[in-house]
Amino acid sequence: MPYSYGAQHGLAMNGSGEAALIFGFNGVRVSLRPSDGYFEDPEWGGVRVSAEGVEGSTPAVAIDDRGDVVAVWQQYTGPHKQIYEATRQAGGSFGAPQPVSPGAKEASAPSVAINARGEATVTWLSNDGTNDVVEAATATLGGTFSSPAGLSGNGGNASDPQVVTNSAGESIVSWERNSTEGLQLEAAVCQAGMSFPPPDAYGDGDMLGETAAVGAPHVVLDEAGEGLAVWKSPSGAVRSARLPAHASSFGPTVTLASATGLPSAAMNGSGQAVAGWPSGHGVQVVSAAPGASFGAAVELPSYFAPAAAQVTIGATGDTAVEWEGMSEGGSFGREGSYRPPTGAFAKPTGLYGGCVPEEGSLVVASDSVGDMVGVWDTSCLNDMESMLYDAGPQLGAISAPTNGVVGQSVAFSIASPPSIWTPLQLVTWNFGDGATANGLAVSHAYASPGTYQVTVTATDTQHTGLNPAFFPEYVGNSQSQMVVVSPASAASSVDSSAASNNATESLSALRISPSSFVAASAGPAAIATSHRGNHRTGATVRFKLNLPGRVIFIIDHAVAGTRNAGKCLAQAPSTRRHGRRCVFLRSLGHLTRSSREGASSFHFTGRIDNRKLTPGRYVLVATAEGAHQTVAQQVAFRVLSD
Repeated sequence: MPYSYGAQHGLAMNGSGEAALIFGFNGVRVSLRPSDGYFEDPEWGGVRVSAEGVEGSTPAVAIDDRGDVVAVWQQYTGPHKQIYEATRQAGGSFGAPQPVSPGAKEASAPSVAINARGEATVTWLSNDGTNDVVEAATATLGGTFSSPAGLSGNGGNASDPQVVTNSAGESIVSWERNSTEGLQLEAAVCQAGMSFPPPDAYGDGDMLGETAAVGAPHVVLDEAGEGLAVWKSPSGAVRSARLPAHASSFGPTVTLASATGLPSAAMNGSGQAVAGWPSGHGVQVVSAAPGASFGAAVELPSYFAPAAAQVTIGATGDTAVEWEGMSEGGSFGREGSYRPPTGAFAKPTGLYGGCVPEEGSLVVASDSVGDMVGVWDTSCLNDMESMLYDAGPQLGAISAPTNGVVGQSVAFSIASPPSIWTPLQLVTWNFGDGATANGLAVSHAYASPGTYQVTVTATDTQHTGLNPAFFPEYVGNSQSQMVVVSPASAASSVDSSAASNNATESLSALRISPSSFVAASAGPAAIATSHRGNHRTGATVRFKLNLPGRVIFIIDHAVAGTRNAGKCLAQAPSTRRHGRRCVFLRSLGHLTRSSREGASSFHFTGRIDNRKLTPGRYVLVATAEGAHQTVAQQVAFRVLSD
C-alpha cells in the first residue's frame, strides 16, 4: 500500500483505531484513516493544513479518542523558522494554521500530544542565541496556545524533543542534551493541572542517563501516571528507567541487554509494558506486568539485520512488533510478528524486496487492542509505504459449566468480542469431540464420558488488499476451557442438596411483538415494559423462566453469505458471484436481563451498544445464564425504515 512523495512524515492512532498520517508534499498534508478503512491517498486525498504557497517540514500529528486531530510543523516565517499548528475537531475540518512559537526566535523539531480532556501540548526546540533549548506550550482544542515554558537551559544543545500524555492530563517531555558528560537523555514531568518544572541551575531536566544516538530514546506513559524510558547507551546496552505513578522524576537505571539497533517501548492503560530491540539477525522482546521488572527476552529470528524495532501492546497484553532492514544478500524488506495475551509470538513474516526503506524512518501506532499501522520512507521517488497488522477480535472468558452429563445439553456462550478495525466475521465453537457450532451462544450434548477441551474462535476479515502471505484473509483469536462429562448413571449419585444447587435454568416461550418495528434514535437497548409509555418504536420481548435468574439476549444481523468449505461466511465482493448463497448471522452485541420465575417481559428499543439498528432482518437469541444452561432459543424480527 504505497503512499507517494512523503520524505517526512508522522503517524498517530487513537484507541478506536482511527489514524492520522502527516507528511510534507506541496505543503503539509494530513491523510486520515477510519478504523474500518484505508488512508486517503495523500497525493489526491490528503488535506493541506499549511497555508497555500507555504512549505513546511518535520511534521507531527496527534489524534484523541473522539477523533480530534492536531497537526504541527515548522515553516519559515520572516527571518526565522516558526512552529505552526492546525486543529480539526471530530467530524469537522481543519482550521486555519496558527503560530505556536514566538516569531522572534528560531524554532524547529515540533512534537504534539492530546489528552482526553481536550488539551494539546506542543514542544519544540528554540534557539535562545546561545543554545538550542526545549520549550513547550499548551492549549485547549481550538484555543490559543499559552506562552512557551522553557524546559532545558544553556550549557549544551538539546535535540529531538518528544511529548507523551495520558487521559488524566499528565505529560512527559523527553529530549537529548549535549553536556560535559556526553549526550544525556533528560525529561520533564508535568502533573495534571500543573506546570512543567523549569530546568535546574545547570540547564538540565531530570537526567536519566547517557544515550548513544539522537532520536534513539523512547519514553511512554500509562493511564495510572507510570512512565517508562528505554534507550541505547554508547556501549550498545539497552537501558531502561521507570517513573513511579505521579512522581516528578525517574527511578534508577536498569540494563536490559545488548543491542545492535535502536530500541522502543510501549505500555497499555493498565501498566503492562513491552520493550524491543534488534539483536544481530533478529529482534528481542521483553515484557513486564504493571509495576514489575522485565522478564527474560524472547528472540524473534529475522531474515534481516534490523536497524530498529517498534513495539506496541494492546489493552489485554497482546503485543505486535515491526522492523525493517537489509539481508546479507542485499535485499530489503519489513517484517513483523504478533503475540496474543496468553500465547507465543508467531513466526515473523513480511514483505521482501522492492524499494529500499530509509533507516530510522519506520514509525508505528496502535489502538487500544493492539491493531498496528507502520509507515516508513523509501528510496523510490521519496515514496512512503505502510503495512497493517490486525490483532483480531479480543475474546473474554467462556461462560459455561465445567461439568456435564452424557446426553444432556451443555450451553456455552461468550460476550461479543470487540474487533475495532473490521466487523466480527464468525464465532466458531469446537467441542473437542469432533462437533462444531457457530454463534455467541450455543449448546452441545456429549455422547461419551470424558474430559473435553472446548475452544471458541472469533474471526474478523482483513480488507487491506495486500500480499496474502503477510495478510491472511481472516484473523482469528481463540479461547479454551475444559469440560468433564460424566456417565448418565453418575448423575443419579449426586446428593439432593447438590442437585438443588445445580438445578437447570430453563427458558421457554420466547416471543417478540410486533415482529417488525422502527428502531429508536436514542436511549438504552432495553427498558422495563411498565416504563415504555407510548413508544412508537421498538417491540416487547416476552419469555418464561422456570427459576429466577439472568438471561443473555444476543442480536444477530441476518445478511447475505456464501457457503465455503461447509461454512457460511459473510459475503465478500470477490465471492458474490461464486459459491452457494446462505444467510450469515453477524453478531452485533448483547444485553442481559435479570428475571423472576415465570413469565417476564421488557421493551427492546431496537438499539444495541449505543447504536441504532439499521433497517433489515435480525435474529434475537436468548440463553438462560446459570450453572447449567440450556439450549438457546431464538426468534426473528425486522427493523423498518423510519
